[in-house]
Amino acid sequence: MSEKNAEPDPEDIEAAYRHSQIVPEVKRAYQEAISKVFADLSAEDLAPFAAIHAEHGDTYLATDELVAAMRHKMTTILSKLNQHFFDNNDAENKLVVLEMLKEKFAPYEGHNWNVNHLSPEEYTRPERRRLLDSSICVMERELAAQEKALEVCLLANRY
Repeated sequence: MSEKNAEPDPEDIEAAYRHSQIVPEVKRAYQEAISKVFADLSAEDLAPFAAIHAEHGDTYLATDELVAAMRHKMTTILSKLNQHFFDNNDAENKLVVLEMLKEKFAPYEGHNWNVNHLSPEEYTRPERRRLLDSSICVMERELAAQEKALEVCLLANRY
């Protein structure tokens, strides 16, 4: 039977139900964070807007009202974007699956997955040694070529 047509595992259904309370908690945490993003918006932050309004001849600029309105609008827009993200990306189901996987693999947390239990220096030692050996071979060949050139020069100078 294909995996799409397979019956869901009762343990998975129970785990999904158990972790379903994570979704409202995450949404609430996002809403709290979003509300804090623009909480410290002040009139000084809107000074460039005031300069633009002054250039266009707008003399009325109630900064307290403008700051409150901008804070509200920006918070609303960011909240809508967050909700759009949750809706379009199936975030609720993915959060539940993530929590299920965290629970499933919790016994393996903190384990060392380094198969050889070697440090990077120990692990790369053979490669570094091979590269050094090849460097030594190249230097020996260069030295032999220089010795031959020296012999040719010495013979040429004798005659």
